[in-house]
Amino acid sequence: MQAMKSRYRGSTLGYLLAALGGVIFAVIFMGVGAFLFQKYGSAGEAASPGATRPIQQLHGNISVVTPESGDALTAAVKRVGPAVANIDTTYHVATDPELPDMFRDVLPKEFFDPVPKESKGKGSGVIIDSKKGLVLTNAHVVTSATTIRVSLPDKREFEGKVLGSDSLTDIAVVQIKGKNLPQAELGTSRDLDPGSWAIAIGNPYGYQNTVTVGVVSALDRKLMAPGGNLLEHLIQTDASINPGNSGGPLCDIRGRVIGINTAIVPYAQGIGFSIAVDQAKEVSDQLIKHGKIKHPYIGVRLQDVEELGKDAIQYFNLPDNEGAIVVTVEPKSPAEKAGVQKGDVIREIDHKKIKTSEDVVNYVTTRKVGDAISLEVWRKNAVKILKLKLGDRPFSS
Repeated sequence: MQAMKSRYRGSTLGYLLAALGGVIFAVIFMGVGAFLFQKYGSAGEAASPGATRPIQQLHGNISVVTPESGDALTAAVKRVGPAVANIDTTYHVATDPELPDMFRDVLPKEFFDPVPKESKGKGSGVIIDSKKGLVLTNAHVVTSATTIRVSLPDKREFEGKVLGSDSLTDIAVVQIKGKNLPQAELGTSRDLDPGSWAIAIGNPYGYQNTVTVGVVSALDRKLMAPGGNLLEHLIQTDASINPGNSGGPLCDIRGRVIGINTAIVPYAQGIGFSIAVDQAKEVSDQLIKHGKIKHPYIGVRLQDVEELGKDAIQYFNLPDNEGAIVVTVEPKSPAEKAGVQKGDVIREIDHKKIKTSEDVVNYVTTRKVGDAISLEVWRKNAVKILKLKLGDRPFSS
């Protein structure tokens, strides 16, 4: 019995010592682990003195939001915010005189002619060249403006002058004269992914330097603008965009401009659109150089054979449902000069197959004004080859 008690006491002591040793080991392990994490960080690389922790960790193509993301957003706004401009415009619109109809038989007709009335508009812009004072904005913000006033967050105000404007892409460049101007960094829209951070900065309803945050909702969207122009390659975002945001920047998490805010769907929530910055850069470069953009066109309105279905195939006696039907031909257009007729079905351009009307548009936009192209059209059960010289779209501005 004594021997059993002795063994029991020894066993208990051993358990206590083992448990104490485990606690000591755990404390040491946690201390070493904390030291290594502080020194090397989660990526396993040595951190320089004073370096901040990662604000966004990337695992493949998936962004993982960390607690420091709020600091990153603040830093991004501080980078680009000083270069975001408020644009106030005045312009004249024709309005009917406020005279009762009872005077129409008494007063001369001149009294009832439309009279110009001054109106005001608001928009946004972003400085892309501090030395030359170049402000990137929307064409619809400054079109027909008689005066342009550009104000910055530092309270400075400047008179603006339109260097160039293009209504088809809704891009314009305004120039101001000032010293020590801030400048935004232009990023790229090529590498964007849906779900990436999107920061919109502008002056909605005159509330200067308003910041809204969301994500890139989708890419390569199309939208019919109020003037009837089709805007393409748009970035869709749920960052709030309101009247007055037009022309302001859409930025990424690093404060780089990835788009120029241009439009919203008024009857929806969280659906706004920005012109991709790569397109904005290309257009603005041409506006700065030449003051305008030349848009190649052929001068036809088209409809897909596929949309009309079997009836169209039978009517035109086509072998399949591919091609673009010419619905109208504009007078004095390149198409009319080349002999294109209503009812022609465009099947190929420069030996490239055409399946839809969008194929025609996409191909033409890759060429330049003055380029010669070859159209293969199906007309009255026969193939016609027409040579056409691309013209400059007449309502480009």
